[in-house]
Amino acid sequence: MKKTLFIFAAPVFLALPMFLLTTCAGSNIPLDMLKTAALMSGCPGSDYRDGIGSAIHLMTIYEGYHIRYTDSVSAVYMGFINCAKNTSTCDAFLPCVKPTPQQAALCTDGVQSVCLNGTLINCDPSVYLGVEFCMDVGLACITEGNSAQCGYSICTTKMQPAYNFCAGNQLLFDCENVQPDVNGAWILTDCFRLGGVCVGVDPEPSICQGQGADCTGDLEQCSGTNIQQCLNGKISSIDCSTLDPSFICVIGEDQHAGCYSVPVTCDQNFSETCSGSVISFCQLGNIATLDCSDYGFTGCGVQSAGSHNIAFCKP
Repeated sequence: MKKTLFIFAAPVFLALPMFLLTTCAGSNIPLDMLKTAALMSGCPGSDYRDGIGSAIHLMTIYEGYHIRYTDSVSAVYMGFINCAKNTSTCDAFLPCVKPTPQQAALCTDGVQSVCLNGTLINCDPSVYLGVEFCMDVGLACITEGNSAQCGYSICTTKMQPAYNFCAGNQLLFDCENVQPDVNGAWILTDCFRLGGVCVGVDPEPSICQGQGADCTGDLEQCSGTNIQQCLNGKISSIDCSTLDPSFICVIGEDQHAGCYSVPVTCDQNFSETCSGSVISFCQLGNIATLDCSDYGFTGCGVQSAGSHNIAFCKP
């Protein structure tokens, strides 16, 4: 069910638990997260060009979400984060994001992705994460015809009782197939983390859905300290203050709602700056800094990202 996974990818502040937000708010960002962001932005061949703030924000999201339940998206990034944390040089970091020559050799004509010893190798060079460490995050690498996927176990759309069902009102199981009648992977989504519940009555597909009033479209608003969104036809709500007492709901300049620490001094459209080797960026509503020289880089640079600037480390 692609619809459910799309909703999970909506504004990213929603999935962060209190222990992570309080650790990462303002300048108290873990050193291994700063190091990984520096390597992502600065290592030749990494090809990550969304800026330091985006890199740290990405890690914050998926570290917060991946406590017990996961889907294919968080599995990809948690495997990457776990790998990257154990590196300190570009040579050690690159195999966390790009296939090695041995892995790339498996990408023969017509192969989109392939499994090797519990690791998924993406054969499309335009995909940033060319490797997905399924086994390292407790998942299996499952072959689906000429492609592969991380998941809990093999499934097919012909399975009974359904290819999509609720386990209680919290957990949604999806049999995600790239091709009809080809093996897929069971993907598990925690609807509670989206501010909703799992609902579904045969023959209708099961979905994560909000518990509030009926809604349509891309509703996204603040109601007091609550972020409210339209989750499959019903309003879902997550109270920022339950994540951390200092957090409030704020609509940023990009019109997305998010949980920010008080006082809010910046948002996702903050223009990152570079001074010598020090980058200033926005993290959860506060301006933070990263010194690229602390991680083996000689300096930093800035480039335009449309409405704002993004910064990165330079070798």
